[in-house]
Amino acid sequence: MPRAAAVVGRALFCALVAAFASGSLRAQSIASETSGVVGVGDRVRLWQLATRDLSIPVVGRLTRVTADSVDIQPDGNDVTIGVARPAVTRIDASAGPHTRPRTTAAVMGAVIGALGGGVLGVIAGNMSHNNAARLGIYGGVAGAGIGATAGVLAPGEAWHRATLPAP
Repeated sequence: MPRAAAVVGRALFCALVAAFASGSLRAQSIASETSGVVGVGDRVRLWQLATRDLSIPVVGRLTRVTADSVDIQPDGNDVTIGVARPAVTRIDASAGPHTRPRTTAAVMGAVIGALGGGVLGVIAGNMSHNNAARLGIYGGVAGAGIGATAGVLAPGEAWHRATLPAP
């Protein structure tokens, strides 16, 4: 039985590495896409420099762009926020809500949840000196259910890298 647990553990580790590698490659391809120049009235996600190494996102409608500042009205607020142009580290334009079917999101959530739950189950089984393979299976099943539920319920919005108009 210890050999089976080792095989399951290695298989889960390989699957997890493959999942993270494919996700990071996909993220790079999305980040390289640009939707052009944003304009007043566009829905944007503006990354504002908070400290030297930290930027925070502000999501809302672009209300004004000048040579030295960018004004944005955050979602759910009537107040417009002015951000100094040098403090804008990145800006993304909304491409609208995700158009893929909820079944696709549920399947993706189930796969990711199963991998995470399975790995956590194997780790918990090894730490408690129980049957790691059995706990890995239980964790995978529970993770798949939680992931599928999260995939169906979580709203999504597609974002593409954009640029500010010239001053």
